[in-house]
Amino acid sequence: MFPAPRETRTAPCFPRAPAPPFHDPARGFHHIRARWIIDGESVGSEQVVVGQSSFAAGTGSHELHLHPNAGEFFHLIQGSGVHIDATGGEVPVGTGDITYVPKGELHGFRNTGD
Repeated sequence: MFPAPRETRTAPCFPRAPAPPFHDPARGFHHIRARWIIDGESVGSEQVVVGQSSFAAGTGSHELHLHPNAGEFFHLIQGSGVHIDATGGEVPVGTGDITYVPKGELHGFRNTGD
């Protein structure tokens, strides 16, 4: 038997307004814009979070960090950059690439494009 269906909720994936600035070097965020699209507040999600980030050309980055309770998918919609792994190694990524990072694993991102 299947569980009873829950109410379906939606949120716009690419809102018309740009994401708000999110520059907080003390927390490892450098020259980016970010917003949560799917989370507890927007649709009542308790297990999945989806965000949207834009990294400034050449200077935008998110330093090494980890998520102790969830893995992360990073889908590069446009541009180029490097995924930074737990050792500080850099893996080039480009338009259309998707990176998966397991929960608890250090990772980061830096925009290398124009």
